[in-house]
Amino acid sequence: MCSNTRGRLRTESCPVLLAGMNSQLALGLPAATPYDTVLINARCTVRTEGNQRVIVVGSLPVYHYCTGDAVAESYAMVMLADNGFAQQTELARAFGRTERIIPRHQERYAAGMVGLGRPEGRRRGRRRIPGKRLRLIERLTAQGLSNRAIAQVRARRRSGRW
Repeated sequence: MCSNTRGRLRTESCPVLLAGMNSQLALGLPAATPYDTVLINARCTVRTEGNQRVIVVGSLPVYHYCTGDAVAESYAMVMLADNGFAQQTELARAFGRTERIIPRHQERYAAGMVGLGRPEGRRRGRRRIPGKRLRLIERLTAQGLSNRAIAQVRARRRSGRW
């Protein structure tokens, strides 16, 4: 039997206790997050496996989508922000976006999932260059002309002095 002397346990007289203490395994450190997991914050992660992504909140998978699906990724950001699981800055960092995009997605989501999709046709605010002009610019660039020189050539062509 083990004896207690003034509040201290005498272990030399208790071989059973000593054997149990020596056989205890040391607790290992928690494993590092896998290379395919991105931490959003302390309770949210995004795990990528192949071409699939899973949003995990508090060890529960809450959303699953394909990596190439931009609408589903936008919805994932909106869902996490609207439910208070993550802040805009955390989401922007985890998904590689700017902080301004989250409120834009939330605003577009008011119209439903369709609002998160890209509208048909060309992008707004972007001018198209006709193929003929694009080929001329590429040819002049290949000849080593600067942008200013290319603009002067184009101006002469338009005025008919070429």
